[in-house]
Amino acid sequence: MYHSVLVGLLAGTGAVIFHLVLNFLRHLFDPGRISSSGVIPAWSVIFIPVLGGIVIAAMARRYPGLARERGVVSAI
Repeated sequence: MYHSVLVGLLAGTGAVIFHLVLNFLRHLFDPGRISSSGVIPAWSVIFIPVLGGIVIAAMARRYPGLARERGVVSAI
């Protein structure tokens, strides 16, 4: 009985933390906020996804066998 309560509390806490982190990142990378605040340069809205694509392309070149696999199970 106590284990199920503990698992429920941990799952609920994890869900709340996940929601807060997503909300924080949404506000951090909001294009209107980026251009007006000056904290993050506006060009980073384009640069960060491009950098991510370059990293993924390099990983696909380095590990072509893994890149051919499809589905969530192979991604995990």
